[in-house]
Amino acid sequence: MTQQESSERFWKKFTGPNMGYVEEQYELYLQDKKAVDQSLRDIFDQYGAPQQFVNEEEPATEAGSSFFAQSSAKHLPSAIKLVEAIRRYGHLKASIYPVGSGKISDTSLVDPEHYGLTKKELEAIPAQWVWDRNVDGITTAQDVVTYLMEQYAGNISFEYDHVNNDEERHWFQNNIESGAYRSNFHAEEKKQLLGKIVDVEGFENFLAKTFVAQKRFSIEGLEMMVPMLDRMVQSSFYDETEEILMGMAHRGRLSVLTHILGKPFDKLFSEFHPSADKELVPSSPGSRAITYGWTGDVKYHFGAKRDVGEEKPSPTKITLAHNPSHLEFVNPVVEGFTRAAQDFRFKRGNTEQNVNKAFSILIHGDAAFIGEGIVAETFNLSALPGYRTGGTLHIIANNLVGFTTGQNQGRSTRYASDLAKGFEVPIIHVNADDPEACIS
Repeated sequence: MTQQESSERFWKKFTGPNMGYVEEQYELYLQDKKAVDQSLRDIFDQYGAPQQFVNEEEPATEAGSSFFAQSSAKHLPSAIKLVEAIRRYGHLKASIYPVGSGKISDTSLVDPEHYGLTKKELEAIPAQWVWDRNVDGITTAQDVVTYLMEQYAGNISFEYDHVNNDEERHWFQNNIESGAYRSNFHAEEKKQLLGKIVDVEGFENFLAKTFVAQKRFSIEGLEMMVPMLDRMVQSSFYDETEEILMGMAHRGRLSVLTHILGKPFDKLFSEFHPSADKELVPSSPGSRAITYGWTGDVKYHFGAKRDVGEEKPSPTKITLAHNPSHLEFVNPVVEGFTRAAQDFRFKRGNTEQNVNKAFSILIHGDAAFIGEGIVAETFNLSALPGYRTGGTLHIIANNLVGFTTGQNQGRSTRYASDLAKGFEVPIIHVNADDPEACIS
């Protein structure tokens, strides 16, 4: 017996005043599940809407086929396809670019019209026929579509269909669709978050006004990167993490050095100023080209170390690796740091690795991530026994321009992150102008 037949047979038992009462309770159920008795909730969850209720606007045809039955038979496969399409392609409709840029994509794949569906037809299909979760207020396929579009096509979106490991993929999907990744911020948390953003923006504005015409790789437009890193550091205090190893190129580095690594502002400002000749560095008479002051963008190559969370359950040491001008060369260096921090090397035989002792964060520019081969080479180390570190958090600071090159001339893919799909890495897109979404 099909689900449709079972539902119809069940509701035929109700007539007259009994059916009137059931319909009244179902209306309450649609507004708030908790407003009806648990026994009725179980019935509605199992058998869907009362037959007379869904058929009252369109009576049965001569052949005895109701609109509800027609929708179930004809439109259910299309509704299931639509739900799956939202999971796969919801990112195409997501608002992930603050300036409204990005490559134009065909978003019809997540539109009901593409599958020959109308709102009325989706409302006639019970939610449990197209979705296996129970969420308050989700009773029809239309509710499911609306809810999933909020999860996959808002200011946060996800790509994970390329992950072949079923357990990992389903774990990720369940967390997304249960809303577990959506943080709720109370007023004080919002004030603290605003304070961090203001600090970063004020620092960048000061540099712009004080060191006019000097080369700067500003974080402007991506200020949320600093609060995101801060949240990761704070979380490590409760995860028995001993070390966080970081690597990044130039853009935003000064803000990360000062606000995350605690580099003194006066020391950083001094690196913008000329300084006296360095006695230990030889120079030809009258020449100041090399030894007089800081040259080029050397201040953007410095790293730093910091011990944090001494009063927390699990103090952490943060290390930002020194980085030369070749933007992504630091990636395998940081992975090596991380593996060394995870390995116990103080007894004979093979080292014992504990991936929870340390984790790495690599920050990339959008053009560099997909344009420099060493990124792919580093990804290739991720599952090799001698090199694996248990996972790395990659942040692509995407300002839609590769120094002087626009995205249409810089890559052949839709997103800079598409390179990671070849290594089955799940991808999260987030709008940098939505602080709460970034932290979530």
